[in-house]
Amino acid sequence: MAPPSIKISTAPLVVFLLTLIPLLAAPKNESLPVVSPSIGYNTTSQVERGGACEILVRGIVMPRDTAEFKIEKGPSHGSLEGPRRVGRDTAIYLYRHDGSGKAASDRVGFKIKTGATNTWGRVTASIDILPPPSRLETQPGTLDFGEVPIGETRTLPLQIRNSGGSLLQGTMEAGAPWSIEGPGGFELAESRAASLRVIFTPDGPGTREGRLGFKTNSAKDHVIVRGEGVFRFDAPDRIAFENQPGTDRLEISLTNRSKVELPLSIEVRPPLTAANSITLPPGGNATLRLGVEKRHYTEKSVEMKISDGPAIRTVRVNLPPPPALLEWASASGILDLGEIPPRHI
Repeated sequence: MAPPSIKISTAPLVVFLLTLIPLLAAPKNESLPVVSPSIGYNTTSQVERGGACEILVRGIVMPRDTAEFKIEKGPSHGSLEGPRRVGRDTAIYLYRHDGSGKAASDRVGFKIKTGATNTWGRVTASIDILPPPSRLETQPGTLDFGEVPIGETRTLPLQIRNSGGSLLQGTMEAGAPWSIEGPGGFELAESRAASLRVIFTPDGPGTREGRLGFKTNSAKDHVIVRGEGVFRFDAPDRIAFENQPGTDRLEISLTNRSKVELPLSIEVRPPLTAANSITLPPGGNATLRLGVEKRHYTEKSVEMKISDGPAIRTVRVNLPPPPALLEWASASGILDLGEIPPRHI
């Protein structure tokens, strides 16, 4: 009788061997270095259009480490200068805006490495671009009206401009003898200009100087104004009769400085006499005759007022000596009263 056959399955053995091979081939257990990314702070800065600002880039470092910084992506609307180190973990870059109004913000990307075992990280600096404040400019800075006849006016233009970036709103104030033609308020957008008209109306002779005030939403400003009021006619400030008793006639010449006929009114005080009015031809002269009343007076001089309507000129007139207080006539020049008894008049 033949012995029984024995069948042994090799499948479990194969599985065991396949599992064992990787374990035998694996290296001995060793601790691998831990690698971590560098970490920093994102920042936001503000700058006026066309201006400059500092960008602070900062990383988080261990006590013995020093951060490294690199520009990964530069600005689109400006330029960078630097860096300037201010510590182991911080650097400062100077950002300059190019002055264009194309965008309201800009960005700069930085790479940062905070340690030898750290990988490079990234931080972003955002820059808000602000429009500059409104700013008033005037042209010219001084308004000189020169000589203006009293009773007339002269108008000069004054240009105002907003050289800033925001809306300029304001008012203009003028005191006599200056005034503004039209409303005194204005609104100007960026780079816009407007022309105002300033009027000088002299209220008397002599030089006047003042200020036109501007009140705006950004500041206060002023423009110097000056002008001189002059008479439309020329007359002497002082005249005199001959210094002899009995003189009763005097003539003075008046000159018209305007190009139109100029009527004048005359006002005198006794004992001076004169016509009530006189008319001067355009750009010409006329003679005014003065007299003195035939009576005794005590005044040494009197005032005469000459007016063209809005303006009055005062002329001081020196009078001649007055006539004698008593007058008599005698053929011999001697008055003989004859014999007069005592106690008689």
